[in-house]
Amino acid sequence: MAKHSQAETTVHSCLHLLNCAVATGEGRHRWLTVERALPAAPWLYLDLGLLALVLRLYALGRRPMQPQEACEALAAWQLLQSQPAETSGCSPLLLSANLVLFALLGANDVSARLLPALLGTSLVLLPYGLRRWLGCEGALLAAALLTLSPLALFNGRYLSGATGVAMGALLLLIGLAHSAEDRRPWSASLAAGGLAMMLLAGPGAYTMLIIFASFGLLLGLLNHLRGAEGRERLSRVACSVERRASVFPACADRRLTMHAFRLWPTGRLWPTGRFTALFALITGLVATAFLLNPSGLQAL
Repeated sequence: MAKHSQAETTVHSCLHLLNCAVATGEGRHRWLTVERALPAAPWLYLDLGLLALVLRLYALGRRPMQPQEACEALAAWQLLQSQPAETSGCSPLLLSANLVLFALLGANDVSARLLPALLGTSLVLLPYGLRRWLGCEGALLAAALLTLSPLALFNGRYLSGATGVAMGALLLLIGLAHSAEDRRPWSASLAAGGLAMMLLAGPGAYTMLIIFASFGLLLGLLNHLRGAEGRERLSRVACSVERRASVFPACADRRLTMHAFRLWPTGRLWPTGRFTALFALITGLVATAFLLNPSGLQAL
């Protein structure tokens, strides 16, 4: 009799905990925000972004261009002048951006390096979107490291696609993380834009894709194993509740099953159509330099 009462108490406790978890599941992360834990955090990100912008724009055109930088800038200038351009080996992202910047600001060393400088500044702000996983202090520390990192600073002042690859990878990571966590409507668009930017920026994108694929396979395997174990455990609890229907209300087992499995992924499909359309649109326009260089698709 004592064992029977102890089992009933255990199952009742499990039911109560699951109901509480579901009731607070929607807002379990709302209290853990940068604004609540550290009120000045958004302003700190803006301060770091301003510092990064100053560091990357200061005397941006003083250093002579290296051969690779000159090839990138020359190809954009030739397209602007409607001349035959040698675009092999050039970054489609830099080529299209410099085409626009040269038309607006004129062709010079500063305008040629302006996009990497702006991307390097924006890169500093992106850890704010990962504060749920990095923590408030971790995200702020990552932003500070990106601001002062000698490698990030060099790439932000050099005409190459390395900064674009890094920013695209972070955008893709933020989009995938939010899509897996709370299925935000904008997460697929952000992931599509990040993937397109990464591929258009330079060949370093394929290294990042290998890293993403390896991590995704490992994470999927771990989730499968954890999901199988968790579903088995929840099934045992549901069976215990069903056997004790005389103790609990008739709806208790249905509530338990419904609430328990709401803690697992909902199974909603990834918005493939939106992702594919946006990715194709960005890739097509930027890779072809807004249809001025159709052969630019070969650079992908």
